[in-house]
Amino acid sequence: MASFENNPVNLDAIPQWESVSFYPISPKYRFLIIGNTVLIWLLALAILAVVVITSDEGTGMETAVWISAAVFLTVLAAIYLIFNLISFRRRGYAIRQHDVLYRAGIFSQYTLVIPIKHIQHIKVKTSVLGRLLGLVTVELFTAGAGKDMHIAGLDNPHALALQQHLAERVSTIDERSRLEHE
Repeated sequence: MASFENNPVNLDAIPQWESVSFYPISPKYRFLIIGNTVLIWLLALAILAVVVITSDEGTGMETAVWISAAVFLTVLAAIYLIFNLISFRRRGYAIRQHDVLYRAGIFSQYTLVIPIKHIQHIKVKTSVLGRLLGLVTVELFTAGAGKDMHIAGLDNPHALALQQHLAERVSTIDERSRLEHE
């Protein structure tokens, strides 16, 4: 019977992800953020306008409420836009030999690290506005209950090359694993 060992790990010997150089998201992604925010804001104002137009005319007080609601929606959209544009500068990703990293956040900044061997599926998707700007999102789906990764704002050719590279790495890892277990 083999004896069980559980030796301590020297934390200084662990590779540090903090020193990794991250690739920025495409600068065109700012236009996607602005476009999406403006479209949602216009839709909200249109719904508000329909409600105002179809409601019965009453006192001047009701008009003040509708104007206040429109101002509130505008301020809310502006705050949302500002936070998204600030977070844009923080977003980045890196590919290393054994893992993929993604960082984001404003107040609560985080870095997500996914081992390549845990990637089960890679998906490249885009929206209508993203397609017009030549931008896509690469989604990495992991095995088990792990966290999936979504890297939004990549130029289409770069994203397809990334998808191809990761698919080849996953395939190589799967093949090695299969051969080791035979």
